[in-house]
Amino acid sequence: MENPAYWDRLTASLAVVELRDLEAVWGFLIHAGVIEHDKRGAFELVVDAVTGVVGGAVITGPSNASRIASQLRGLQTPRGSQPDPEAAAARPQYDEWQLSRSARRAGIAPYPNARTLESGSVDSSITWTSYVVDAPIETVVARYELAHGVGRRDAVKPSAYHFAFGTHRLAVCPIADRAAFPGGTGTVLPHEQTFLLISTSTD
Repeated sequence: MENPAYWDRLTASLAVVELRDLEAVWGFLIHAGVIEHDKRGAFELVVDAVTGVVGGAVITGPSNASRIASQLRGLQTPRGSQPDPEAAAARPQYDEWQLSRSARRAGIAPYPNARTLESGSVDSSITWTSYVVDAPIETVVARYELAHGVGRRDAVKPSAYHFAFGTHRLAVCPIADRAAFPGGTGTVLPHEQTFLLISTSTD
């Protein structure tokens, strides 16, 4: 195997993703910005490169990630050519992408490092938990839009966004506007933060 200290972002991205999950490989390479996915035949090239390596005989020499990356150089973006020793950038990026992917499939997950404020219920049919995040609302909304699609702006309070997935609901607003929502009374610090309210219907 090659020395991971000399990986670029494309190779590192392939090293952290589950190569037997072609949907994950394609989705993460696009998310990581390491391939030109809109080139004609890009998807087929990625699939052929991955299946050819993963489905082949086990051999010594370069890692599977390196062997696949060598077949995708024609799709590699400038970002994909940047150094990423030991997948130091790709690994946390993949972890967050996986969280978003899981949320799309199973519901809405709290933002990474969100701190719980309060929990409660409404009429025994809806449970909710409120959180605070040390990030501006634009950053938080962008992450959830990646996972769940474009959020719906609140008709009464335009600074708030709403997302829905099955029985789950998410409200996102600047921390200053949190009093309009259940669980919006918890103590917070006066710098730029975002308020989250995740609710689940039990009906």
